[in-house]
Amino acid sequence: MKKTMQTITVFLVILLMLLISCGGKKLEKSDKDNIYYKLNGVFHVVAEGDTLSEIALTYGIPVEDILEANDFNEKTLIYPNNELFIPNVSEIKKVVKKVDATNISIKIETKKGGLELGDEYKERFIWSVDGVLVLKFGKSGKIQSDGIDIAAPLNTDIKSILNGKIIYSGEQGGYGNIVIIQHQKGIVSIYAGNSVNLVKEGEAVLEGQTIGKVGKSGERAMLHFEIRNGVKPINPLPYLKKQ
Repeated sequence: MKKTMQTITVFLVILLMLLISCGGKKLEKSDKDNIYYKLNGVFHVVAEGDTLSEIALTYGIPVEDILEANDFNEKTLIYPNNELFIPNVSEIKKVVKKVDATNISIKIETKKGGLELGDEYKERFIWSVDGVLVLKFGKSGKIQSDGIDIAAPLNTDIKSILNGKIIYSGEQGGYGNIVIIQHQKGIVSIYAGNSVNLVKEGEAVLEGQTIGKVGKSGERAMLHFEIRNGVKPINPLPYLKKQ
């Protein structure tokens, strides 16, 4: 009996030492991978020219979710070959680039002046979709957006913010369907990532007219929306009516 107790005591001492050793062990990559796997997501390898906003748009999740999952802040820079953990998605995707109207063969009527519009346009435009703002305009650290992203149910109506003329309706490089409308005094509006476009080039449209349906980017349905003064992007929020 005494010998048995001694054997048990030795076993417990060895077990305790092993637990202490494991507790102080540095987290290895394999352990880290197992932890991330349990969180449900994928590792995305950053390519040359990728931005956080484009990566977030591709996977259909807020930029903030990627920052939190990788313990980043808004000033963190990302570089080619960095691995980013993308939470709550099941497959790795190829990053799609932001809409760039200057890459499309269209003629945009330009307006002399600065980037901002006149005060007469403050809170003048209707919201193109009834949804939730998930990405704001502008640059914060490495994040740059020339417009805003509005999450809304798939196939929600997309409406023209003003009377205007369709100067582009089609697809752009992996981004999906986009519509570009020329309005008065050089104002241009862009509606991107649509499931379908319901207007054609050269067609006149009225304020509030349905021009397309909200499409899906990654796991989330949303609209990418821009307002431009000629070809220069401006922050849409001061010019949209209060919700």
